[in-house]
Amino acid sequence: MGTYTTLDQIIIYKLKENKMKSLSKIEFTTNVNVDDGYKNYSQGMRKQSMELFLQDERTDSDGNTYTNLMIEWDILSLETTEHIGLVIINNTLEDYDGVFELPKEAIALLRHNNYIVPKNFEEDESETEEKPAEEHQEVGTCPKCGDQKLNYTHYENDQDGNLVYPYTCSGCGFDGQELYSVSFIKHLDEDGEEIKK
Repeated sequence: MGTYTTLDQIIIYKLKENKMKSLSKIEFTTNVNVDDGYKNYSQGMRKQSMELFLQDERTDSDGNTYTNLMIEWDILSLETTEHIGLVIINNTLEDYDGVFELPKEAIALLRHNNYIVPKNFEEDESETEEKPAEEHQEVGTCPKCGDQKLNYTHYENDQDGNLVYPYTCSGCGFDGQELYSVSFIKHLDEDGEEIKK
């Protein structure tokens, strides 16, 4: 029976044996989403840390400097660690791997350490960030996660004469209510026809 070595084990080995140099570390709390390839699932607000390590650096005969960096990204409450490999040429980020998109916290960490991160590495925040609740004010859309699968119960009237439709979101389990204002328009007969004088 053979054994195998995972990428995480290799990185831990390099950290211990090669003594990669830690450049800096940040801690922050943001919403964490887990992507299963079909959908994003919010894990809520989580405390996280990112530590930037220098793996190696060399200069070629033309004077170009090549730097390999690594960010160790820990989400302790989820027992998750991600490793982001970074290729820096002449102090400018050229490429990365280990994550689908480079988090804004990783970009801030690089810039804090005087590395240049071109704008094309920044996420389009209008598409990738979860919208705040006030931006999800749409009929049939959960204000917490943006899911459009709401399970409605019966409607009720509130004290102001509005209609209230309670629901539970299938995506995140949020229990909420949609509120509709009701205003008088006109009388109709029993067949729904307008009453003429």
